[in-house]
Amino acid sequence: MKLLVALLVVLVVAAIVTTQARAATTSQKLHKSTTVVAWYKGEGWWHLRPGFRKCGDIRWDRPAARCWRHRANLRWHRARVVRLTPRPQATGHVAGWLCIHSREGAWNAQTGNGYYGGLQMSYGWMGLVGNAALLSPEQQMAAAETGYRQSGYSSAWLAGQWPNTYPPCAGYF
Repeated sequence: MKLLVALLVVLVVAAIVTTQARAATTSQKLHKSTTVVAWYKGEGWWHLRPGFRKCGDIRWDRPAARCWRHRANLRWHRARVVRLTPRPQATGHVAGWLCIHSREGAWNAQTGNGYYGGLQMSYGWMGLVGNAALLSPEQQMAAAETGYRQSGYSSAWLAGQWPNTYPPCAGYF
């Protein structure tokens, strides 16, 4: 009886290890979907050429990407790329950046005053951003956090960057 139980335990452990070894990692899935999207967009030497038949219901004079099955596959892989692409990690001082943002403007602000985005960064701010209004809020906060870290977490640097909005938010940093 003990031998039977031991054999059963060994088989279960072997099955679990084998299943885990076959599972694709997130980065492998992302790489595959990125490759598929690039293939459909015609980037690289493996692209589809007009007349290259991939789908039974298309004519020879159309690219295969016009087939409904390929369009559905492309949409699925594009969504998978968006889902699996790593997002910027939350910064250490999110409450502080949100406090400054609440006194500055909308995340996509382009008011014509030379400052852009929710933290009103100048164009090319510290070499970290171009037009901050085109970045997501997470990316804007990550750039601000990088600048803050490069300053050695200096409150004088924050006061210089946001002279009117930093003082009420100082308690968050």
